[in-house]
Amino acid sequence: MADPVLGATARRRVLDVAATVLGALPEGEVPTSLARVRQFAPGRRAVAGAGPLAAALERDAAFRSRVAAALRESEPELVPPVTEGSVPATADPDDVAVVAFLVRPQGWEQI
Repeated sequence: MADPVLGATARRRVLDVAATVLGALPEGEVPTSLARVRQFAPGRRAVAGAGPLAAALERDAAFRSRVAAALRESEPELVPPVTEGSVPATADPDDVAVVAFLVRPQGWEQI
């Protein structure tokens, strides 16, 4: 099954989180494919490095896991319910999509 396509807002949020995490990684832990992107100014990483960041999130499970860990810390009220399959009715659908895409709980493609 092909991965679901994120809407523009959710994609932008995913890339913002990934860009922030990339900037915080110790140099030795930066995926090779993202070394140049990491050199971009923090405010430009998510936009100028969108392609490589998106590819790394799809292909590099370790990088995606680091990004998901950061999301768990920044969204402690949303991540557990989404991963347990009980999405709050008041949750922003784009935020839910971001959590599902990065954390990838069982059945995440249908969330």
